[in-house]
Amino acid sequence: MRIGEFKKRWLPKLKEARELDLLLEFVLGKSAEEIVLSNNLLLKKEEIVTLERMLSELLAGKPLDYIMGERYFYGERFKVDESTLIPRPETEILIELAGEKILRQLRDLLVVDIGTGSGNIVISLAKMLKKQGISCSENNIKFLATDISPVALAMARKNASLLGVSEVDFLKGDLLKPLEAILAKTSANIFLLANLPYLSEVVYHNTAPKVKKYEPRSALLSGRDGLDHYRRLLKQLKAGEQSGWLRKRNIYCFWEISPEQKDNLTGEIAKTFPKAEIVAHRDLAKRWRIIEWAMKAKS
Repeated sequence: MRIGEFKKRWLPKLKEARELDLLLEFVLGKSAEEIVLSNNLLLKKEEIVTLERMLSELLAGKPLDYIMGERYFYGERFKVDESTLIPRPETEILIELAGEKILRQLRDLLVVDIGTGSGNIVISLAKMLKKQGISCSENNIKFLATDISPVALAMARKNASLLGVSEVDFLKGDLLKPLEAILAKTSANIFLLANLPYLSEVVYHNTAPKVKKYEPRSALLSGRDGLDHYRRLLKQLKAGEQSGWLRKRNIYCFWEISPEQKDNLTGEIAKTFPKAEIVAHRDLAKRWRIIEWAMKAKS
């Protein structure tokens, strides 16, 4: 069967024609341009079997990224499976904002990704520096990432290896817990990045059925208003202030949120750290998406 015939058979069944092209690109190892020009190319029997299995999964509601086992994010191909959240384009705003500030400082930095999942945030930032020829060792820049899920950490480590990033240390534990000893000793300024579970019960209930069926609930839902994880993280940071380590260095936070949470989370931050400098950023759809906030070292 030729590609053109295969398309005619399957296209009427799909909501988006692009999904079929993406699967053809993935299975045949061809570019989008090559697929467009390959209508007369004969498909092998095993290619047809693989494509039909994948398309059946797609029609059953399984996300395309899980079917292919990968997702493009910030120009790189990340492996994903049902143990990790599928990286979203909105999170690239966090990379841009944090990356811009990191590049302005560029010495004596500890970059921490809390709840790393597939590792897409911290790996993308490490790749950004590497592409610009910046040596992390020479500039004393260290990358750390935590996750409570050992399966997610295995996926993050795999992505780091596949993408040629050796600068990140991945640690198992709840939020900041596995970093307490490191944070207490470091003299570097800290960048604290987080795309924690942030869906409220209402938003989670109304989200797409395939998201609830396939993506890990623990990576999406965070209590009644979606802020339980961020409240726990703030509580851990407050303990760091009381023990002394937070007061000794500058800390810069970039946290992803659901748009309706802007006022609630900025209020929680201001209540916990009254002197915090807080700025909210919108995504490309003009919705509130990133809370940036900072605390300066106390002399």
